[in-house]
Amino acid sequence: MLALPNPMLARQEPLPTGRGWRFEPKLDGFRCLTCTHGRFKARSRRGWDMTPLIPELAASLPSNVQLDGELVAWDEQGQPDFHRLCHRMLHGDAHVPVTYMVFDVLAVDGLRVIGLPYHERRSLLASLPIDTPRARVVASFDDGYALWQTVCDRGLEGVVAKRLRDPYRPRRPQLGQDEEPRFQEELAGVHRRPKPRAS
Repeated sequence: MLALPNPMLARQEPLPTGRGWRFEPKLDGFRCLTCTHGRFKARSRRGWDMTPLIPELAASLPSNVQLDGELVAWDEQGQPDFHRLCHRMLHGDAHVPVTYMVFDVLAVDGLRVIGLPYHERRSLLASLPIDTPRARVVASFDDGYALWQTVCDRGLEGVVAKRLRDPYRPRRPQLGQDEEPRFQEELAGVHRRPKPRAS
């Protein structure tokens, strides 16, 4: 069975222009890598085993795949609600529903696909049966500035820009520790919406 790779990370950058990019909304949630080869597994980007906390996802994902995405809880207006998500993931409140918003595919039928360019992985992801209230594919857009305007209007976290030609490059593990890395691979630029400051 293939082990889940370390996650690909992004760094904050100005929104890129020109050809060769796709853009996705940055959702305020918990990063989650999943595996459905045999027994369902889920873990955070730091290696925290999330499997016991989200058992309902097992029936919402196709078999024999590895996926990368974000766990999100929603408020009454359909906006990501990080506080509700924390009640579920950190305090064990199973009454809070979560949705797995998938944005990449890492392996299919036992074969790793992280070496494929993003546009091929995205096409492969679109072919997978992921469309339930508990698991959906994150939308992808050509026009980054139009998405940015929507993100600002809706109060979302930011925009992730991904190069069409780039493979999925897992971050390098750090020896002797399991904590936030001191660097981030330049794989996808994140353009974040400025947070309001208290007056």
